[in-house]
Amino acid sequence: MLNGRESAASEPADGGRICSICDGIDAVLRLSAWIAQLPRQTARTDLTLAEAFDFLKTHHGGAFDQIVIAPDAGKEATPRLVGAIIAEAKRHSPKITVLLPPKSRLRLEPDPGIAVLYGPPFRTAATVPAPSETSSGTEKPARGFSWRRLFPAKQPQTEPAEPAETPATALAAALSGPARTFAIQPLSGGAGGTALAVNLAVELARDMPELSVCLIDLNLQFGNVATYLNLAANSRVLDAYRNIATMDSEAFDLCLQRRDDNLLVFAGPGEILPADGITGADLRRILALAREKADLVILDLPHQILDWSEAAFTGADAVFALCTLDVRSAQNAAKLRDLIRSEAIAPTRLFWLLNHTPRKPGKAWCEARDEFAKSCGPGFLQLLPEAGEEITAACNAGTPLADHAPNNPLRLAIRDLARLLREHAGQRPAAVGGLT
Repeated sequence: MLNGRESAASEPADGGRICSICDGIDAVLRLSAWIAQLPRQTARTDLTLAEAFDFLKTHHGGAFDQIVIAPDAGKEATPRLVGAIIAEAKRHSPKITVLLPPKSRLRLEPDPGIAVLYGPPFRTAATVPAPSETSSGTEKPARGFSWRRLFPAKQPQTEPAEPAETPATALAAALSGPARTFAIQPLSGGAGGTALAVNLAVELARDMPELSVCLIDLNLQFGNVATYLNLAANSRVLDAYRNIATMDSEAFDLCLQRRDDNLLVFAGPGEILPADGITGADLRRILALAREKADLVILDLPHQILDWSEAAFTGADAVFALCTLDVRSAQNAAKLRDLIRSEAIAPTRLFWLLNHTPRKPGKAWCEARDEFAKSCGPGFLQLLPEAGEEITAACNAGTPLADHAPNNPLRLAIRDLARLLREHAGQRPAAVGGLT
């Protein structure tokens, strides 16, 4: 959600501006299913259920052509709050739509100006009658964590379906040529992006000793790559960022620290810099210098999307979006997909990884994972298991998982990912005239 900020969204049949209001993971995905059926290019204001009442009450009326509300039908306080929001919403829009899950027990007062839709899939009629109450009173309440019905139902196919593309085949197709640069993009803070970048770089370096690997920490404020590898702060990195336009190969080389024989690290600065303290041109310069020094380059990106993020996405052969199975990732994954499409960045270079996978997942978790995967194109390239206390201890000690806990499930999964990438890894061009 955008907390009252506007975004480009789907356009309803009558055009204009939409205000979307929702609460909870169930409601977020239900709203996504409704929006997915609509054309594009309408201004949309997104609000949470908690902030919607104050927003509507304090803003002038008549601001929206349609207001769509997707409440969490499982909360006891929801009917009262939804009723209050609808009362305020009538001042802002002549058309109000409420999206509810099938068999929802939430009941609203009949109102000709309110369309109540049950789904997905959602009918596009102005008003849909609510399901009748069961006389026996044995109707089960709606489940609060049911992702299956929150994604748009696929239309029946009239032609024989082609073989489904798997994440591995999609990766092979995207990396048809020699691949040299891989970026890790966490979708939220705490998703484990730096731990993945560090351990993936270590696994690649050890699995391919004939190639050199350069790991670049692009978190300009709180980068922890050096901490996770027990490397001392390098003051030259801060100087390089302050004079990045004049940084040459020699200056870049002074910023590098060697962790293993073939693993070079360009750590984050020792002081907090503005997150957008570099430009896309600056990042392309850093990438060019890194490619001169190493065969493979790993970018550890911050979880924010910044002005220079496009340069990272276009400069990488593959971008690995690191998700967790929660509301934040569900929302941010949709935003990232929209951004990739709007910026004309090839979506084929974006691959999804799911972190913190439980060792013994329950049925509900598996259903949620499968539905989340359906929204990620071919699905998740890799499931990264929960590493427990060992990953925390390894990071605190500045030791890669391969050394601290070689049999940890997360370490084994990252090793498998490294071996998958090894098949497509490229080598830097041979030096010319004895220069390196």
